[in-house]
Amino acid sequence: MSDKRALAAFWKSAAVGAIALAAAAIWTVKHAGTEAQAVAMALPVRTETPERANLEKTLRLNSWIDADGTVTIVPKVSGTLVSLEAEVGQSVLAGQTLALVDPEPYRLALEQARIAREAARNEFERASKLAESGSVSRQALDQATSQKEAAEAQYDVANLNFGNTRVKAPVSGKIVQRTASEGSLVSPSVPILTMTSAGEPLVVARVPEQYARPFVEGLVTAGTVSVPSAGIDGVSAAIRHIAPYVRSDSRTFEVTCALGGDTRSLLPGMYVRVTFVLDARMNALTLPVSALSGESTLWILDRATMTGRPVDARTPFSDGTRFEVPAEYADAEFIVEGQHFLREGTKVRVLGEPGVTVEGN
Repeated sequence: MSDKRALAAFWKSAAVGAIALAAAAIWTVKHAGTEAQAVAMALPVRTETPERANLEKTLRLNSWIDADGTVTIVPKVSGTLVSLEAEVGQSVLAGQTLALVDPEPYRLALEQARIAREAARNEFERASKLAESGSVSRQALDQATSQKEAAEAQYDVANLNFGNTRVKAPVSGKIVQRTASEGSLVSPSVPILTMTSAGEPLVVARVPEQYARPFVEGLVTAGTVSVPSAGIDGVSAAIRHIAPYVRSDSRTFEVTCALGGDTRSLLPGMYVRVTFVLDARMNALTLPVSALSGESTLWILDRATMTGRPVDARTPFSDGTRFEVPAEYADAEFIVEGQHFLREGTKVRVLGEPGVTVEGN
């Protein structure tokens, strides 16, 4: 009888233990599942800490190559253009003959002036000798003197006109346009050639008026230029002149820059892109602009609660890719992806970090 009681007690105890174990197992699985589910339901985010970098606020504009100086060439005498030796694109030196106006009429005029000058000189010498002996009046001598001086002046004009039948380059440079041809009638009012001087090429940039301050105050003194058609990038461009007015039609002002380096392959009129650095921050604490939520809101990860805390970035300085972070946040961990869906108190989980797992038996 005692054995039966002992056996019954054993089975009763075993049943109670089994029930308790089963209940514990169910609670453990249910509790672990709830925790895993909570982690899985947390907002996935990616975080970064600030990095040191140099930031530059730049202004990029489309522009063109201009010549250091444009010279319009006109003949100094009228007549028939018998030769035009200059070709577009040709480099010429100062004083080089570029064209010839028919010289024959001017040669004949020069010869006539020479003869008249010689006659006037002879008459003056004769009158001077006669005046010394008292044979002619002072009035006659003065008249001979005036005729001699007039003949000298007429000869000088004729000689100058004859020389001006050769049209010469006033400066060294390059021919960029021909507006006349051989056989045409020309005059001092009709241009026949246009050339550029041999100085360094210029870039003329039209800057919107809202950027006037750094240029006018001398904060911007140079830029860099790229010329896609010539395969040139990063050419230095020192500011030579800033227009003292804003154009009413475009609300821009012109900034003229002189290009440095090897510019032999650049031609006036070429399209270029010019970049000016308006402001810079060196070795600044930075984050990617994608970290911003709105214009200036950042979210800092609170590891203790795994939630985000919003802070104000205070109108950050940016180069369009990264922006400056206040120094007091040097060690903070910022949410840079997923922050647009955050609210205060929202639970988050960091992508790539391990979550809660349920251990097997």
